[in-house]
Formats: sequence, C-alpha cells, structure tokens
Amino acid sequence: RRAHGPVQEHGAALRARQRGLDADPDFEVWRRDGLLIKDYDTLGDEGLLRLLRLASGEIEESIPLPPYRWKPRNVTVAAERDPQNAMHIDTFAAIVKVWMFDASVTRDEGPLEYVVGSHRETEARLRWMHAYSLPPFKEALVEPSFRLQGSDDAAVAAADFVQECLEKRRPVLPLPGVARTLVIADTSGLHRRAQGVVGRTRRSWRLAGDNDGGLRRLDPYRWPPGGLPAEPGRGEEGHTEL
Repeated sequence: RRAHGPVQEHGAALRARQRGLDADPDFEVWRRDGLLIKDYDTLGDEGLLRLLRLASGEIEESIPLPPYRWKPRNVTVAAERDPQNAMHIDTFAAIVKVWMFDASVTRDEGPLEYVVGSHRETEARLRWMHAYSLPPFKEALVEPSFRLQGSDDAAVAAADFVQECLEKRRPVLPLPGVARTLVIADTSGLHRRAQGVVGRTRRSWRLAGDNDGGLRRLDPYRWPPGGLPAEPGRGEEGHTEL
C-alpha cells in the first residue's frame, strides 16, 4: 500500500520493519488503532519491553529496561471541568504513553477515552490540523495541544473529522477479571479524561522516571538506520510502498 501521508508516520513504520518488529502479532493492531490493552500480570515486564519497542520502532533509544517501577497517578473527579476533560491531541507526531489501571475503574471514575485510529494522518485529520494552525491561530496560541472542538475554523473545515471522532470515542476500561490492565496509547490520537462522578477517584499508575508518562520523545522525522531500504518498491506515481 502506498505512503501518501506525512514522513513522520511512515518513517515510524519503516523503522519498525527494518528491525523486524512488524513480525510481532500486535504490530498491525498498534499501527491501525494507536491503542493496546493488555493484562499486565500475564504480560510481565518482558512483555511490556516488547510492546514499547514495537510502539516506538526503537530497540534501545528512549526505551527503559526492566525491572519497571511504577508511581501512583490517582485522579479524583472534581466539580469544575478540567482541560483534560476536552478531547485533544498532545501533539501532531506520535507519542507513546503508558498507564496501568486498577480493576476498580469504571465510567464513574472518569476513565481514559480514546478515538481508535485517530492517530493516523488521514486527509480529514490533516485538514483539521491545518485549519487549526492558520493565522490568527488564537486557539493554538492559548493551548498547543489542539482540542477537537477548540477552533471554530477547524470545526468548519473538517466537520467530518470532528463528527467521526465524537461518534467513535470510547472509554478505555479495565479488562474483565484482570487486576491490573496495561494501556499503551499514541496520544497524538484524540483522547481525554472522561468527566466521571464528582468525588470518585481513578486509581492508576505511570511508569516511573523521566519519560513523558511513557517513552521519552524523539525527533519524529529521524530516518531509519541506514536511511531508506535499498529496494522499498515504487508505485507508478513514485510513492514509497509500505
């Protein structure tokens, strides 16, 4: 299939494929959805290491090694709205964030919500981001993490994208019967902390360390090792086939 999207998205896929990470059974799910949900007690530290490498396309750079330490990240639902309650992207390029949720988390505790597949650089998403960033871009200056409904101009220019995201958003809830549910998400996709019931506390943990809540951010435009593959395959229009 041909790569018409931005270099950063397809560069990530090339990095993963050059390192053989695309053979992992979770690779296509991650690339398609931008979201992985696993039983952490079954997966273990070595399984988490495998998924972090798969998600980043890296083997060593920015990848923390086990044993992993976790720090509590409990959030109590407040009466006033929090900026995190608005559906948003963290930035335009892929970011890997990691949570571990307690089995007690329900819709009442304000779970993570995610729009599966919204990390992909589709024409509609690019149209939304482009309109959001045009002068006078007053919304983008106030908050660089673009809100789905934060710009009137973007809402008009990409009404189809906005509507699709509102319809596809889903709560990320603990797996049934699982004590600790691991969630890995590309937060360049649309996500938010759902509102929940005032006073209820969402119990979760984040990876300890200086890691941006998951993996340390790298240059999204970095080339795969050694540059492009020697024979990547070319379509009739000159697009690299991924």
